[in-house]
Amino acid sequence: MKHIYCCDCGAETEIQAHQMAIGSTMQCPACKKVGARVLSRGRGSCWITVDPKEVEFYDILGVRYDGEDAAV
Repeated sequence: MKHIYCCDCGAETEIQAHQMAIGSTMQCPACKKVGARVLSRGRGSCWITVDPKEVEFYDILGVRYDGEDAAV
C-alpha cells in the first residue's frame, strides 16, 4: 500500500505509513509549507497548514536540534 501526502499546491509525495499518524508533520518539497495531522471535532483526522512563524518558533521540523539535550 502506498501513502501519498498531497499539498494544497498540488505536489504529491510518497510517505511511510507511520508519517500518517496523528501529530505527524510534513514539509512540502515544492512550496515548503508545513502541514500537521490533527484530530478534528467529530470528523476523524485532517491535515492543517502550520504558520511559518510557529514552525520556526517551536522548531517543528527539528532544524535547531543538534543531537544533544538542550540546556534548560
